[in-house]
Amino acid sequence: MYRFIWNQINKMEIDRKTKQRLFISANVTLYLLIGILCWYLFGLKLFGSNISWFISFVGYPAVLLGFAGSIFALFKIDQ
Repeated sequence: MYRFIWNQINKMEIDRKTKQRLFISANVTLYLLIGILCWYLFGLKLFGSNISWFISFVGYPAVLLGFAGSIFALFKIDQ
């Protein structure tokens, strides 16, 4: 998934630093949306409408998989 997003962003005629920032923000947004989807599928049924669980369902994937994962992917992809 990271390589697909990077290839789409790499086709744009913008400077390297902007491509990297766009890549990170796209990944964070993607995993944030995945977290919201998981919340609506599982979290509401299991935990009700507790806001702390919503933040957990949305925040952990966005930060760990989206932000940290895209930083590590940039180390590997953007040579």
